[in-house]
Amino acid sequence: MRKAPRLTIPGGLLALASLFILGPSTLQGQQEEAPAESASDERFLLFVQVHIEVVEAREEFNQAIAVVHDDPGKEELRSEMDQRLAEIYETHGMSEEEYQLFTLEVSLDQERREEFERLLEEMGGA
Repeated sequence: MRKAPRLTIPGGLLALASLFILGPSTLQGQQEEAPAESASDERFLLFVQVHIEVVEAREEFNQAIAVVHDDPGKEELRSEMDQRLAEIYETHGMSEEEYQLFTLEVSLDQERREEFERLLEEMGGA
């Protein structure tokens, strides 16, 4: 008897998807929506600020790596870039994971993407 092919989803992606389906208030068993929503809005605003700095750092990195032709030099620049991104996240009190979650949310949710684009324009990052 032939087995049907199985579709597998990596555990991390499944966990991220469940966060968006269940939402943070469901996961934490919170009954109060307004304070969580306000905190979420503040974190989203922070995400936009961090995004602007991340984009600037990546643009600088791309310009710098374009003129380096040896592998050790490129690796050193990549290491510096990783350190710079870690500093950006730390300065703003945001983990890379939280940043990635917001990035995923913006890519999947049309309303959130529109809010992101509006805030980005207001903050001069567009």
